[in-house]
Amino acid sequence: MVRAGRSVRDLALGSWRRTAILGVLLVVVFVAVVLLATATGPLRRASFPGHPYPPPGYVQNRFSSNPDDLLNASDVARVRAEFERDGNIDLRAVESGDTAILSQARTGNALESLRKLIDANNAQGIAEREQNNFDAVTVGRLPDPNDPEHVTWCVEERGSGTTTYFMKATGQTVRTESISFDDRIWLKPVDDRYLIVDVEVLSPAR
Repeated sequence: MVRAGRSVRDLALGSWRRTAILGVLLVVVFVAVVLLATATGPLRRASFPGHPYPPPGYVQNRFSSNPDDLLNASDVARVRAEFERDGNIDLRAVESGDTAILSQARTGNALESLRKLIDANNAQGIAEREQNNFDAVTVGRLPDPNDPEHVTWCVEERGSGTTTYFMKATGQTVRTESISFDDRIWLKPVDDRYLIVDVEVLSPAR
């Protein structure tokens, strides 16, 4: 029986209001749990609609197993572009025998080692022409064993190709060698450029 002073309509309306309030409270609790989980819990590194991970503009450091080690994507792109520019200068230098342009691409130990190679080729009257095919190029932060505090940008490249040795005076081919490579190259900011400063050969060319 309906109590005096309250109609069936009033009861229905009150029930609807309670349901709506309960629904709102459940949504608030759910949102709070999601926000807490994405801020400090296991969902913090999960990627789902409304919560991409890594966040927009960032990528995970490929040289680190820590999922929180994130890098600015534009920085990674710039280092890769600078590395490719440096590599093209290296190729021109070994093919022309011109060591003067090496300072546009290299510094430190890397500069001296390639300069010595080109000087040795020049002494024999030969030069090298390289054609490389890259299987993988990885860019990230990895401390340089020779200067871990100041040099952290690293590029690892893997692939294969050919090196053709030819006489500089006549262009006659002396020999051609097939090569494979797996190298780590560290780059250092110099003025407004990134220059190659160190090279680690992970597997020798053959």
